[in-house]
Amino acid sequence: MKKNKLIMKGLVFGLVLLFVGAGVCSSVVGSIKSTSEVTTPKINDSSNMKGPGVDNWESIDIVGDWHFDEGQGYIAEDSSNYSNNGSCLRTEWTSGHSNFALNFSDVANSDVMVDDAPSLNFDNLGENEGFKIDFWMVKNQSANPGYLDGLVCKEASWSGYRVALMPDPEKDQISFWIGNGQTGEGQNVISNTNITDHNWHHIVAIWDGAWMYVYIDDMTTPDNSFYVGNFTIAYCWKWLDIGNHWPTDNLNAFDGKIDEVCISRIIPTNGNIPPVVSFEWSPKYPIANETIIFNASASYDSDGSITLYEWDWNNDGIYEESHTTPTAIFSWSSDGEYPVTLRVTDNGSATNIRKKTVYVGNQPPSVEITFPKPVDWLSKTVNITGTAHDPNGDNTIALVQVNLDPYQNPSAWQDASGTTSWTYTWDTTQNADKTYSISVRSRDSSGKYSDVISIPVNVDNTPPEYNVVRPNVGHLYIWNGLIDRTLLWQFLLPHSFICLWGLPIALDATDRASYVTRIEVWIDNQFRANMTHLIKNRWFYLWGESWGPKINRWLELKLFDMCNNTVSYKIKCLIWYDS
Repeated sequence: MKKNKLIMKGLVFGLVLLFVGAGVCSSVVGSIKSTSEVTTPKINDSSNMKGPGVDNWESIDIVGDWHFDEGQGYIAEDSSNYSNNGSCLRTEWTSGHSNFALNFSDVANSDVMVDDAPSLNFDNLGENEGFKIDFWMVKNQSANPGYLDGLVCKEASWSGYRVALMPDPEKDQISFWIGNGQTGEGQNVISNTNITDHNWHHIVAIWDGAWMYVYIDDMTTPDNSFYVGNFTIAYCWKWLDIGNHWPTDNLNAFDGKIDEVCISRIIPTNGNIPPVVSFEWSPKYPIANETIIFNASASYDSDGSITLYEWDWNNDGIYEESHTTPTAIFSWSSDGEYPVTLRVTDNGSATNIRKKTVYVGNQPPSVEITFPKPVDWLSKTVNITGTAHDPNGDNTIALVQVNLDPYQNPSAWQDASGTTSWTYTWDTTQNADKTYSISVRSRDSSGKYSDVISIPVNVDNTPPEYNVVRPNVGHLYIWNGLIDRTLLWQFLLPHSFICLWGLPIALDATDRASYVTRIEVWIDNQFRANMTHLIKNRWFYLWGESWGPKINRWLELKLFDMCNNTVSYKIKCLIWYDS
């Protein structure tokens, strides 16, 4: 009896080894950390950085901080106060520079998408403010010839910013770019160093309001710098990409690992921190000759107090009005768009500014997408829905338009049905399985257009693919209650499989566009259970019950992906119960 128990334990262990493989798990379902890779301890942080443009600055507002330490799932959590969480698309969790990291593949067109938010735009930097992009990376292979490999990018229509890996002729150099919204007028600095190895590298890109800096590993000296002078970064409507640049064109995906991404506003550390400027006005949408109350009480000074508020009403650089209190009153006699600049001074004589535009008269309309949500998975025919609003109330919404590929076809606008509540029907089966940018704009009866609103979505109309490991067609499966006869059965019936405690069912499943979310086990047309995802692409279920002396049983496996595209595998199993 003891000998039989030992043999049974050995067979169980053998079954486990048969169905468990090794590898990096998908970012949707879990993580296994490879023991062949050594986690490098963190060496540098912002408090240890040296050199111009680095130790002379400190973060006053971290707007995005993604550690990639989840190790599983498809959400990259932002630990800043802004909750700019990212969605992991076709990425894999792996060992990182610090704990876990994300592995990106240019073949899979991997990406981490973070929805557009005011905190991630730097179009309203104060006169002493800049921003910093800080992350770790290791490449698997060089950039695609002729195309940038995106690392941290929020850029579209010559607006925003990006850090990317350069293709030939600046092969594998780091590019840091900013845009002011004017075609051909973006500013760029390219590193002197070519990253030719496959080791972890610390990358820091800084814009300080006049200079652009790129640091690679050595934080005491910039790898390269470029003087720009006065330059205003334009608002970018697009989402933030990590590990990609434009996922909609399948050409700009990075191939490698990224870890510890942090984006922050910075100021010089000169002993006196400049004040933070903020102001609003009421009414929000004034008409000509209407009194407007401006309120800057949300401004503050973290290491002192604000002593002076100065207002420039006509954008000429001259501050026509000054107060020691945060409120002011003004009006304009005609309709138009009027930039207003507020400069505040603290008790240490440090200053900072903020500029905003006041629209007087007919205001441009607004538009919103209510469905789908950013980074949703879509298939078949879907109705894109939303609302539009005219803030004046005296000019109705005349038109809402949708563009499904604004980067490749910027003029391909299609009319939606409805105005203040609108719908656009999209047959996604006419499009390839990939990521798309849904862009929407509205127009009022006077001809004014709203800002363009865009969200990324994913299309997947292809069902999962599979390879069944067991059971096999034509094999006899014997439920053997007596271990002593196992070798006899295998000798007499070489195409038999001895089931000691149940029939192991295993298959490998993948999905080209998204992920396999579940696999259902059906026996004789009755749902039995969901299979267990073991590791990487392997799924497993142990089918155990008391069978009759000899019987045919129908086994069906139904596979589902993120969009509920499904495919099934059905097999007749010949079962023999030997008691």
